[in-house]
Amino acid sequence: YNISRQACGLRLEELGLAKKGTWAWFENNGGITDDHVREVMGEMADRHDPAKSDADRTISHRLSLMAHAAWKRELMSEGQLAELLKVGRVELRGIIDQIELEERDTDELLKLPD
Repeated sequence: YNISRQACGLRLEELGLAKKGTWAWFENNGGITDDHVREVMGEMADRHDPAKSDADRTISHRLSLMAHAAWKRELMSEGQLAELLKVGRVELRGIIDQIELEERDTDELLKLPD
């Protein structure tokens, strides 16, 4: 879920799913190590979580869609958007091109045969 181990531990305590003071114990004994995580989670600890891919982006998917909409309506230029989003113009162009391609593919799927 892309949250800190501390936040997770404290929340589990708050919900009564871990004893009060569990996080403090870990903190006093070197924290939760990757080995602890693997011991509890097993192979799930190393599993790639596709839901995290949006968090790993420079710009979220939603923000990308809003930037694309502003560009398409000619409310902002590529340069203005790149400056606002603090990305290079080449990266912004890639984002816009990807959304354009996805829209084109979706439009093709919706066309009825003659």
